[in-house]
Amino acid sequence: MQRTCRNCGVTKEADLFVRNATSHGGRSNTCKACRSAYSLEWQRDNPEQVQATKHKYRERGKEKAHEWHLKNKDRCMEQARAWRDKNPKRAREYADGYYKKNRGRILIVAAAWYQRNKERLKAERLAEKDGGD
Repeated sequence: MQRTCRNCGVTKEADLFVRNATSHGGRSNTCKACRSAYSLEWQRDNPEQVQATKHKYRERGKEKAHEWHLKNKDRCMEQARAWRDKNPKRAREYADGYYKKNRGRILIVAAAWYQRNKERLKAERLAEKDGGD
């Protein structure tokens, strides 16, 4: 089956038109090439709307990804562990690079953890010392 594009006037195969259940014949009246050209032109003419839409979907995607991660934490951890086991060299390179980029923050967090757990650590060391004799 063939259709004629309303925009360029060329007769083309129906599969070169986007599906549209509300249109006659179940296909759009504008071919995919013309539709794509129009879309690109509109995006060039409306950059602020394009950015706003991208931002909205990016934020929504972040929220959905975070929710999914929270629901599937064990699965994510298992996949990460499997990847590290399979790629030890790349995992080490990544860890080293992360440490170099975030060294200051890591040291601050570690020092704060030590301060919060100082008494417990002392007790564990004493228990080890007493039990080791």
